[in-house]
Amino acid sequence: MYAVYNCLLAQMPANTVFISSTYKDLKEHRREVWDALKHFNVGVRGMEEFGARTAGALDTCLAEVEQSDVYVGIIAYRLGSIDTESCIGSA
Repeated sequence: MYAVYNCLLAQMPANTVFISSTYKDLKEHRREVWDALKHFNVGVRGMEEFGARTAGALDTCLAEVEQSDVYVGIIAYRLGSIDTESCIGSA
């Protein structure tokens, strides 16, 4: 029984991790975090895999964060943008 459970558990991501940051200045750092997370039983989400969508960037990011279990914010010196209607920032 435990062998079957462990086999199923190993095949399913335990958590989903969303990686957030500005992109141009932290592209390589994002890749390092993404690669490190591959060694764990987690699914990784980030802007690199968004593809074409009808929703705007802010709505897409917020939806992805809402569906994730863990949020990883990589912070540096570059500023993102501010949505003028909601005053919410995006990277």
